Amino acid sequence: MPGEIINPDNVESPTIPDAYICPISREIMLDPVINEVGQTYERICIEKWLINHMTDPYSRHPLSSSKLIPNIALKNLIQNFIAVNPKLKIQVLQKQYEMKYLKGDHEEALQLVKQVLNIEPDNIEALLKKILILQHSFTFNDLSCTNLLEECAAALNKNSRLVTNINFLKVRANALSYTLKHEEALQDYEAMVNLDPTLEDNIEFLTERASFFSSLYLFKKNVSALTSEIKDLNHCLELNPDEDDRMNLLAKLAEAYYENLEYNKSLTTLFICKDLEIGPDEVETLLNTAIQILDDYNDKQKNIPLNYFKELLICLDKWITQFPEVITEVTESYNCFYRARGELYSINGLYQEAIADFDTDDKENGARGIATLRFRGLNFLRMGKYEEALQYYLRLRKANNEMWSANDVITVNSLIERGLVYEHLQQFENALNAYKEAKLLDINIENNALFLHQRGRAYIGLKLWQEARKNYNEAKALNPNLLTDINFSNQFNIILQGLLSEHEMREKKLQLEPARVNATQNAAIAFQKSIFEK
Repeated sequence: MPGEIINPDNVESPTIPDAYICPISREIMLDPVINEVGQTYERICIEKWLINHMTDPYSRHPLSSSKLIPNIALKNLIQNFIAVNPKLKIQVLQKQYEMKYLKGDHEEALQLVKQVLNIEPDNIEALLKKILILQHSFTFNDLSCTNLLEECAAALNKNSRLVTNINFLKVRANALSYTLKHEEALQDYEAMVNLDPTLEDNIEFLTERASFFSSLYLFKKNVSALTSEIKDLNHCLELNPDEDDRMNLLAKLAEAYYENLEYNKSLTTLFICKDLEIGPDEVETLLNTAIQILDDYNDKQKNIPLNYFKELLICLDKWITQFPEVITEVTESYNCFYRARGELYSINGLYQEAIADFDTDDKENGARGIATLRFRGLNFLRMGKYEEALQYYLRLRKANNEMWSANDVITVNSLIERGLVYEHLQQFENALNAYKEAKLLDINIENNALFLHQRGRAYIGLKLWQEARKNYNEAKALNPNLLTDINFSNQFNIILQGLLSEHEMREKKLQLEPARVNATQNAAIAFQKSIFEK
């Protein structure tokens, strides 16, 4: 009946006439052509042969020309033969859509796939190919991924064996991950490994799974996912990937180490890339990672060896020469390149170079360059130019009131740094006022040993020995390593000497007290006596 779906399994496979078979591929021809000696071949097969041979592949007869003529009569016979043989038609359509798919003609491939599914709705190869084509055709966003998941569910309803196909699971896992259905995606990744344990040593699979773990950490803050990502990336590197994959993996690993707060490992991984051929995408990832590490170093007072910053400066100087367009993109983002490099120059004692980069940052970013006010102040602080530093910190205070939220971490840190500037200028009252402001904005700041140490120094300047001792005792309790710092030890000794002097003065005062009382009493008696006598 017209429109009836034919079950190819109930149709015997036909015997294909030899004239319909290509002598090269031994498969039925779809586009037969004739060469100059009159032999017919599948076009794609003979064209490939003629690239390196000017002979007929069947007879070995020399050819004077590579000209080919379509064998229209034979093509019509073959098409009629295919049309009345459903099983053969499916095979031909599958061959056609595979060729279109490999060429990137996804729309044409999809139409051929649909023809197969019209004949055999549960054809697993066609169902899978449809999913793969749709994945390539979709723009990855919430809507397209939702549609893709619906297609996966529909395909699975038609043929449940798809759930045992790794390519199907891979497509579905990607779509699930993008739509933030991470638990279901994780189940698909586990199912893939159960189906094929060798995937644990497959670079492509491990890279995709590492990206999934990165997404899981980003959106769900799953720390174990971050650990798993680092493990997969390291294993990929152990499997000796090609140079391009190696660069991409190193960039991702540096970023993952940063997210895991392993700053030294992140920088060490970044430094490996310095002497390798690296692309712009990897440079952008590495630059953003480096800038975030710098921000954490300044804002969260992370302990990073200073020699790492010298090496990092070498990397940045190299990349700005190689990839100026990437630097422009990074500069336009929240993490500004010139501000970061200026801070790197400052840390490495290259103060004038730092000032030049801060000037560039102001020009590039306008109002956003206000962040450099703090780093300019910090740069002058490191230079020992305290009056200049103070001017920037005071401008920063005004900018905080106008533009930034009160709990901004830069605000708190700039107050602490301003307090240090006041200490150097011997303005200890102002220093303590700055520390009080910082404490109001961050109640946890007294859990910071460096802050307590710094505030203790201001109390020393005012000779408030008891308060100074309290701050120093709390600082060394939080960080016992301060006891090995000679400056800390010397300052603590000054506090003890101050306390001792205070104690001695009190003792003397107590010793002088009886004599002073007697003298006062005697003077009073003498005064009364004189009045009485008068």
